[in-house]
Amino acid sequence: MNLRAHVKVRAPVRETDAGATSLSSYMRLPVSQYVDVPLPLGATMAKVPCDVDESDGECASTSRDEAFELTIPGLKFLSLEVQPVIRVRVRLLRDDEEVETWHGRTWGEGQDRTQAWARPETENAKVRGPCVLIEIKSCRVEGKTVEDLGLNDMFVNRGTTAFRWRSAGDGSLRGEALTRTGFSDDDDRATAKESEDGACIMGWTDIGVGVDPPGPFAVLPRSLTQRVGDAVLSTTLKVLQGYFIDGLAKDYERWAADEEYRLNRSVDFGASEF
Repeated sequence: MNLRAHVKVRAPVRETDAGATSLSSYMRLPVSQYVDVPLPLGATMAKVPCDVDESDGECASTSRDEAFELTIPGLKFLSLEVQPVIRVRVRLLRDDEEVETWHGRTWGEGQDRTQAWARPETENAKVRGPCVLIEIKSCRVEGKTVEDLGLNDMFVNRGTTAFRWRSAGDGSLRGEALTRTGFSDDDDRATAKESEDGACIMGWTDIGVGVDPPGPFAVLPRSLTQRVGDAVLSTTLKVLQGYFIDGLAKDYERWAADEEYRLNRSVDFGASEF
């Protein structure tokens, strides 16, 4: 069974300065800032040591590449309640910097599209900065029946999020429509209205979960379990991302208006722009 969710969320921002306290300056701060943004549903996010394998052999000590662990309690799938614990890699991509990452809406080379259950998926989609790129590196689930059902041996989890912005600080306010990958030919782009309404933060997320239904769930029709699974993923993802991106917008507005808060953040996180 191949579950999928795709969410695009936008948060408007009151940007009052095009210089040092612009939205673009804020979004280029160290990624450690995200630990302080509140999350809904009882979810938490904590910084963890960056593994070499998670950063392609270049485990960065800089602010541009860090690892976090996201915990989401009480996620329900039919009669099963689990707590996903997700390890993510967070990177700040510089202007025009390109990397390859997983994408759940693009067909990969050699992927069999003839099967009824097949869904687009590629491991080498290009993404171009500037953006904040979040990639799922590993996931496990916890819960009362997890060990009995062997859930952690039955699924793989992939996902990426790209956060982009429109700001007077770097000229993007009057630039082309924002897209998930950063390329103009990307179909997953901001609408005309979203591009005309001023400064904002936008986020695109794709999640893919390949799972062998355990125990009693294996006898249910695949179409039913897939619809339910897609709905659970989409709803949870929309709530999390919407709340998080609104939190970023509010945190920026406080950061831009409150010099003491801004200076404390600089000391706490060793802020440096690129």
